[in-house]
Parts: sequence; C-alpha cells; structure tokens
Amino acid sequence: MVQSLMYQVHEALNSNSLVAIDYVLEAIQQAKLKNISINDLDLLAVFSKAILTKSRIPEIDWNDDIVSTLFSADKFSLSQKQFIAVSFMRLISKNDGILDMSSNLKPLCFKLVDDVLSEELYKFLNIEIKMQNYEKESKIKEALSKLENDITNLISYFKDLDDFQDFRNKFLQKINNKLSQYFIHPFLPEQVVLRLKEIFSILEKYLNEQDSVKIDTYNEANKVFEEYIIIAKDFGTKYSCEYLVTLLSTIQTLLQKDFRNSPLGQPTVLEISSHEKKYPFSRIKEKFNLNLIIKNSGCGQAFSVNLNVIELSHNIRVYKKEFYLGNLSSMSKIDIEIPCEVITSDTKADLLGELIWNNFDNSNCTKEFEIELVGQNSNINWESLNLEEPYSLEPVETEDDLVGRKDVLDQLIRSANSKNSVGSSYIYGQKRVGKTSIAKTLTSRLSKLNNNNYLVIYLEGGEYSSPNATETIENLGRKICKKIQKSDIRLSHLEIPEFKGALSRLSDFLEEVLTIIPEYKILFILDEFDELPLDTYKYTPVGQSFFLTLRAISSKPNFGFLLVGGEKMEFIISVQGDALNKFQPNRIDYFANYLSDFQDIVRKPIGKWGIEISDKALYELYQETGGNPYFTKQICRELFKLMVARRDGHITPKEIK
Repeated sequence: MVQSLMYQVHEALNSNSLVAIDYVLEAIQQAKLKNISINDLDLLAVFSKAILTKSRIPEIDWNDDIVSTLFSADKFSLSQKQFIAVSFMRLISKNDGILDMSSNLKPLCFKLVDDVLSEELYKFLNIEIKMQNYEKESKIKEALSKLENDITNLISYFKDLDDFQDFRNKFLQKINNKLSQYFIHPFLPEQVVLRLKEIFSILEKYLNEQDSVKIDTYNEANKVFEEYIIIAKDFGTKYSCEYLVTLLSTIQTLLQKDFRNSPLGQPTVLEISSHEKKYPFSRIKEKFNLNLIIKNSGCGQAFSVNLNVIELSHNIRVYKKEFYLGNLSSMSKIDIEIPCEVITSDTKADLLGELIWNNFDNSNCTKEFEIELVGQNSNINWESLNLEEPYSLEPVETEDDLVGRKDVLDQLIRSANSKNSVGSSYIYGQKRVGKTSIAKTLTSRLSKLNNNNYLVIYLEGGEYSSPNATETIENLGRKICKKIQKSDIRLSHLEIPEFKGALSRLSDFLEEVLTIIPEYKILFILDEFDELPLDTYKYTPVGQSFFLTLRAISSKPNFGFLLVGGEKMEFIISVQGDALNKFQPNRIDYFANYLSDFQDIVRKPIGKWGIEISDKALYELYQETGGNPYFTKQICRELFKLMVARRDGHITPKEIK
C-alpha cells in the first residue's frame, strides 16, 4: 500500500503537485497506522519538491537540502509561506514524529506558522503565540481533525432535499470559516469554491419552481452538477474528491430521485380527439378547417410535439400535413385546425395520423391515431332559411311555442278550470324570464278548453295605467266592463258604471252579469301589475280600497285574478298581503335544467330544418345566459344568422364563443 502510494507520488509530481502532497500525507499516515518503516528523509524531500512545484519555485533556486529551501524567507510571498505552513501542519497531523529527525525542523515550522498564520488563525483557534509548540500543535491537530470530521459528517448525513436549507447554511458556514480557508481551500478547485452559493441557488430554484418551468430548471441543475463534478474529479485532491465530488454527486442523486418521483418525471401521455363538430362533407369545393384536440393527460411534459397527417379519405383534400406544436405541459391541451377542401360528396371521412414528441429524458415517442369524422345534414335548404326568424323575442301565445313552463301552466289551468271556483294566483320573477308568455299562453289555452260561458280578459298595464292611481283604477274598471260587454251579445246592453276613483262598482257590474248568465266565469289576467302607480298598492285609502275589491271579487266562485309582475311584486305582497292571502304564488325563474327545459328553447325552433346543436354547445350557452330565456333567444338569433351565412349546420362550443 505504502509503496504503491510512493509510486503515485512520483507520478503526480510532474502532473499535479497538490495530489502528490496528498499521496505523501496518505503514505505517512498508512506507515504510522501499520507500523511500516519508511525513509522519512525521502518522504520529506518528495513532500518539499511537491510544495516547491506548487509554489512555482524554479529548481535552480532550490537548495541542496530541499527541505531547507522551504524556510528561506527571501524566496516566497506571504501566500506561498502560508501554503508551506499549512502543508507542514497537515503533515504533522498525520504523523507528529516525522519532523523529529532534525532537531531544528519542527521549531522552524512553528516559527513559520507564528509568522504567517498567527494574526488570524491563532485568534480563531484560541492559540497564544507564547504557548509552547506542542500546545500549538495539539490545538491545530485537534481543530483540523474536527473540521474534517464535521464536513464529512455533514455530507454523509444529507439524504433528503427537505433538509436542504439547513444543510446549505451549515455547510457554507463550515467550508468558509478561517480554518477551512487556510487548510481546505488551497486543495480545492477555486472555480467550484467560488460558485458554491450559485450552485446551491440552482438547486433552490428547482425546489421552488412549478410545472414546466421546473423541468427547465431541473435540466439546468443537472448540467451544472455534472460539469462541476467533472472539474472536482479532475482536480484530484483528497479534499476535492471526498468533499466536493461526494457532495455534488449526492445532491445530483437526490435531485434526480426527486424529479423521477415527481409528476413531472413521469412519462407523457398524449391523447388526440376530434371536436364534436360535424363537417360539410356533402358540399363539393367547400373549404373548412378540421378541428382536433391534443391533450397531455400524463404528469410529464411533452417536448417538441409534432402532428403529421398520414392520410385522409379520398373525398377530402388536405392543404397542410405537418404541424409543429412546441411543448405541451401536463393536463394542458391545444386545438389544431387542419385546412381542408371537399373534393367529392360523402357522409363521413377517416383521418390517419401520428403524434411525435420527446419526454423529459429526451426519449422519443410516436403515437399513431385514426379518427372517424361525421358529416352534417345534407338536406338543409339554406336559401329558404335566409328569410326565417326562428327565435322571436316577442312573448309566445301558444302552448306549442311555450318551452319549459309546462308545470306552471298546468297548475294555472287546473286552478282556473276548477269545478268549485275560478282560482286566483299571481306569478312573479325577474324580467325577461317568460312571465308574459305564460299569461298569454294561458289565455289561449283556456279559450280553447272552455265554451262561450268562460271569458279570459288579458290586459297589459299600458292599456289602463296612468300617472294617477285613481285614474288608473277607473280605467281598469271601464276596460274590464267593455271587454265583458263585447264578449256576449246577452251582456251588450249592460251599462258601464262610473267608478269614481274606486273599483268597487265592478262588483255590482259582475253581479248583473251573473243575473243574466249564472254559469258565466271570468279570469282577469293583469300583466305588468307591479308597474302601476305606487299609490295603487301602497297602504293608503286608495290602495286599501283597490285590493279589498280584488279580494272581494276573487272570493266569488265565478271570478278569479291572475296578477303578473316582476321584482316589485314581493313589495306589493308585503304591503297588501292580507288582501291576497288566498292567491296562489308562482315564482318564475331562469331555466334550472338545461338538459330538458333549456334545450327545448334552443333546439326546437331550428330542429325542423336539420340544424343541430351539440350538448357541449348547449351547456356553454346555458353558462353564458344563466338559463334566461330572453338572453338565450337573443344569442340564438345572432347564432342562427351566423350559421346561415356560413352554411354551417352543426353548432359547437366554438360557434357559441
């Protein structure tokens, strides 16, 4: 072992003097441990040669006694003298008896140490210059041994990146203290030591990054560690290999393990699908974009993604077959538009293609795919649709056109057609939710269901309202009486009373009606009821009289009211609730179920022509309008115009947006 080391010493003298110094120190330590006799003078000579070579002292300036050259003050700078002193202190720490062969060698060493290291190092080690040499030797040996053990233990105990912050602080503090600066740094590659903080910062950056940026940082960190591991290995010294190489290799291993175990380090899974779009395959020379979706459903990132169209059905011409898509992070997706043209008419087309990408480790992946594409309805008469308006914003009046309100309508019909009495109700809700459509459809339905002895009077607020409450009430009374007069020839002779600011005279008029036609029934539908003058329903003599009359008339089995209003109806109920406590409330909201009620209002008007809207598009439209019928029809009107202009018979979320 020792002989092998000596051979390595002589080999290293000409190529790496620092490594030669390490070999000498190792040989001396091994000789002592194994009690092997070696020529100390030869070792010291080789040791001195290595120091002189490292200090770049020309051989012509060496003394015949090579060792004595090291103590010639005029030959060396301060830093060179410090290196000589440190080297001898390391030598003594390996074998304290090696300098005893010469009575003045050890004193010379400590005189050199006193001269060049005492100002800073002695303070750090609590050494006083007047101490005996053996005391100084003991303290230096103990401190150096502890430093080496501390650094070794720090590195060996670092096994988890969760402990990185604590480890970094302790390691940098230990490797950069005064003792390390004198004894360790000279035997480490300077470019690595100076960049330790930067190296650690790269690891910290990796730990703090997220998603695809973390992959870039991982690759950068891996490259940096690989580079500095090589530098530290090539430097060759004991400290460089045991400390820097071990440390950087440990960190790199932990880094790679962390990345492999993270979602980003997992293989990429790319999926490709077509949009739910149907295409105009029946129209020759029609140009269109074939829409595909590529999604990364795996945890890792896909790099340099390419899509190649291998083949498309004979009826379709493809204008572009190769697409570079860049990188695709986990759970992200990208839409691709492939420009095409219909060559011959058909109902479908088949697409064959491939996806090519790289994983984080640069492994190449290829995935072939085949997608069947469906054509649109080919029997749509687009020319005739230019004149159509399927989504009217006006209130509907027939049950066929009323969508999604069947339950409310049926309930109102049951109430109005009850054998015992014509029930009274009120419907209310936000504007533009279809309250008027319900009222008008109810009017139409009851008129069909009943004979001539059943009258439905529908009045909008604008037909009788005026700025003055009493005038409004008088107008309402006269309007109702006129409607009744005209409804049946038997009632045409009835005299319309003077209302004089109250509706009570209407009760007398209705009694005369029943005298003539005892089985006669009337439902009064008053739309926009909450838009009447405020005094009409405030708690005032006028308002109280008005609502008491409504209550009195509605309590008679042959008569009922349906009051229709918006948000202010709740205020009316809070003020005049006692008078209306027998009225059945019905709140009308937006469509809550887009899979039934809402889809009818969207699909029904255009379904007869063969225009389709996908489920996803329906959902997007519902999210956009909140189920409001009026807003839905507004959007659908514009959407219909767009689809007719494009001759496009299939609506998807893309068209909605």
